[in-house]
Order: sequence, then structure tokens, then C-alpha cells
Amino acid sequence: MARIVELRTRFSVDQCLGVLRTSTQLPPRIRFTVPLKQTFYGTFSPPRFRLFVLGPDYIPNSFMPYFYGLLIPTSDDTILRGSLRRHPMVSVLFVLWCGWFFGILGFFLWAVVTGYGRFEVHPALAVLAVLCVWGMGVVVIRSGVRKGQPQEEALLKFVESILEAVESKEMRLAN
Repeated sequence: MARIVELRTRFSVDQCLGVLRTSTQLPPRIRFTVPLKQTFYGTFSPPRFRLFVLGPDYIPNSFMPYFYGLLIPTSDDTILRGSLRRHPMVSVLFVLWCGWFFGILGFFLWAVVTGYGRFEVHPALAVLAVLCVWGMGVVVIRSGVRKGQPQEEALLKFVESILEAVESKEMRLAN
């Protein structure tokens, strides 16, 4: 589920980017350790940016949230539209994993229906094994997303406070 956020600030786009740049660090190329204190990282390609947070209170995993933002200038202020979501590579790997799962499940069902090959165990056990792999994947994904929720809250508070948001709206969209 993606969280869409819209903030309104009195800063200009350049001021917003300046404040965000000075308040964040460039992300490390390779992360082997977790910072000793809460640290915000950002990459910027105006008017877009991406933020994430690491620290000792957060469990780093593939499902950690990123804040993807877009700064839109208006006549007297700036609107920040952003969303909290996972890294795009996580979605790609999830699609590949689902394809692998349904391919294996389809093969087992086809083998059971057509009588292809000899099963040393009952065919239902083979299907059950594939379903257990599916269940394990669901548990891993749910726990990874749950572990990233404190990071989502920290990112939202950081962006709202650093840009001194005048008005804030939030909505949730299903992926």
C-alpha cells in the first residue's frame, strides 16, 4: 500500500531543496553497517528527490520505505507531493518470484493431471510444498513491511518539520 502525501510550504522550490540537501547526507554506495544515530539520506534531481532513513532503532531490510517527492511551485508557495513506497527493484523481484511460484505450481498441477513422470511422494504433497513456499514468501514480505513502518513515520515527520509544512494531507492507495 502506497501512502500519498501532499504538503504546502511557504518556501520556494530552491529553498526547499536547499533545506533538504543540508539536512540529509548522500547515501553510501555500500551499506555494511547501520549508523549509530538516526540519519536521513537523500538524492536530488530537481524538482524531484528521494529520501530514506537508517538508524539503530530501524531494522534494515529490502522493504524499507523511501519517500519519493516532487516540488511544485505555485504563485505564493510550494506544494510537495510525495509517496512512501518500496524501492522499484523490490517490485521487480516480487514479480519474478510470483512468476517462478506460479510456473512451478502450474507444472505440478499439469504433472498430476496428465500423469507425467513418476512421483515418489503423493502429488498433493508436492503441491503442498509449493503452497508452503508461497506462505513463507507472504510472511517474509508482511514482516518486512511491518518492520519498515517506524521508518515511514520518521520520514513523514522529518519532511513536515524540515519544510515547516503549513498544510498537510495524506491518503493511502492500494498498490
